[in-house]
Amino acid sequence: MLLNQSHLLKETWLKISWVFFFIRDNSDKMNNVDYNHLKKASLLLK
Repeated sequence: MLLNQSHLLKETWLKISWVFFFIRDNSDKMNNVDYNHLKKASLLLK
């Protein structure tokens, strides 16, 4: 259980840091990318 949680934490941290890095890189395109990412995530959750 603990191993699984720490793995999830690492994955979440990687995603968050990638998003922040991406925002700094091209803040113009972020809205579009964020929308597409959310759409894919919601499809995976269904």
